[in-house]
Amino acid sequence: MKTFNIIFRDHKDDKFEITETNNSKCIYIPSGNNKISDKSLQDNISWLIKEKHLKPSDEVTEFLNAAVSVYTADQLVSRDQHGFQNWSRYLKLYLPVVNLDKWKHAKEDFQSALNFLTGDHWELFLRRRQSGPHTPKKSESDTNISKVSLLSGGLDSFIGVTDLLASGHDIAVVGHHKSQGFENMTQTRIINLLTSEFKDRKIEQFLFNAQPVQLNNKYGKEPSSRSRSILFIALGITVANSFGNDIPLYIPENGLISLNIPLTFSRIGSSSTRTTHPHFLMLLRNVLDNLGIDNKIINPYQYCTKGEMIRDTKGPDFIKKHFNESVSCAHPNSKNVNVKRKNSTNQKNCGYCTPCIIRRAALKFADLDDDKYYVYEMNESQLPHKDDIGRDYRAFKMAIARLKKDKPKLSLHVLRSGPLPNKKDDLLKYVGVYERGMKEVEDLIK
Repeated sequence: MKTFNIIFRDHKDDKFEITETNNSKCIYIPSGNNKISDKSLQDNISWLIKEKHLKPSDEVTEFLNAAVSVYTADQLVSRDQHGFQNWSRYLKLYLPVVNLDKWKHAKEDFQSALNFLTGDHWELFLRRRQSGPHTPKKSESDTNISKVSLLSGGLDSFIGVTDLLASGHDIAVVGHHKSQGFENMTQTRIINLLTSEFKDRKIEQFLFNAQPVQLNNKYGKEPSSRSRSILFIALGITVANSFGNDIPLYIPENGLISLNIPLTFSRIGSSSTRTTHPHFLMLLRNVLDNLGIDNKIINPYQYCTKGEMIRDTKGPDFIKKHFNESVSCAHPNSKNVNVKRKNSTNQKNCGYCTPCIIRRAALKFADLDDDKYYVYEMNESQLPHKDDIGRDYRAFKMAIARLKKDKPKLSLHVLRSGPLPNKKDDLLKYVGVYERGMKEVEDLIK
């Protein structure tokens, strides 16, 4: 099993390197060479930070550098080819930093966060940053911004941003996409709708793109992209910190998806995403605290189901009118979906993946569900028992049956996706949102 050394180089004169062996390989991020064939990442991150006059602290910049490195390496090293049991890889991240003491205090939680998120074994190695510290001046962007929110293009983030604007806040929204495709178009479309609806509010937009370059990649393309969320959060923290040390970052996601309890025993582990799992966010908050980064990470919907988010939104008429402009689908551009799509602008979601099923259940809870909005309808004939497209549908049915049978063990069941806070009241809230969320799904598929 090979070890992969992920080496972030701070600038063109940073020549730090590790000698390669048969069992130890190196990926340099970014390459000091300007030729496209030597780049490991195609992105607009540095350009947009400069263009928008963002000036984050040294520690935030380093946190972003680490996230960029993790995200890039994650997709340049195939799990099938290099992972233990075709999954867990051994990766060492070499990061230049200004304040070694701060990062040494944050190191253990940062490694734990990466291990939990990706299912790999990560080690962080620190070295003194050659470029030295800088004293950031106040960013030249609008100083009235009081909140920053991630905007994925999904229904949860659409509701989250709507609620902030309807509450009277001037905000910045942060999007992230791989290319100028479906995600980017969805995020742009939603921002335009929000701008038209909330004309008296300030909305600053930061749409980042980052795509690892597979050209000349020697270690196999990895499609799972489990580390995407740490880059998304790091981009959000970069924007929030540039507006002020006390500006919070909102990550709107419903409690059922956040907990992401495996539907079957075969899905236990990081094959199930952990983007906003409470344990992951707790570890990230510890990292930021140890680095002296005061921007808080907030998920205001941790104890809400998706249906409850729709029901309780502060912009009910707006969401009711435009909810179909959001895309919750795990694979809106898959071959399965594109072949069957009926040339309809309404059919943005496949209708059969886990996020789509939870979305449909929530919309039914709010009396808004309609089959015309999905490529596949929610029935046995559309989602055959033996076909892959019926896999998540079947898994939900199995999970609901098991939930009814093992209700006294619900607390243990909720802990299957990862540790949760020890406070009894918090655990009961997590159990409650899981139970209510699954009831929404049951009412859809029964």
